[in-house]
Amino acid sequence: MEKIDIGKKIKEKFSESNLTINEFAEQLNCERTNVYRIFNRKSVDTELLCKISKILGFNFMDYYLQNEKIKNDSLKFSFEFIGNQLIIHKTSEIKVIVKEDIA
Repeated sequence: MEKIDIGKKIKEKFSESNLTINEFAEQLNCERTNVYRIFNRKSVDTELLCKISKILGFNFMDYYLQNEKIKNDSLKFSFEFIGNQLIIHKTSEIKVIVKEDIA
């Protein structure tokens, strides 16, 4: 699996938001110094990642699932927020490849 620098991805999306560090920290229920630590992390706990996804309006789990899709093209996922929960739906897809015989 390709390494994903999730802290960097979070920082990029945060920079696109209209939030200040103080507002982001307040919504995360942490100190602003912890926000800077999150930006430097290579991995983030899934519960925290879901909370960050909701605050920034971006599903960071997509980075990991897109990476997994490259390895296993038959896995499909969809996501939705219900209340303050991230719901992940997994479906299977059958892929049919038809080859034409070239004479």
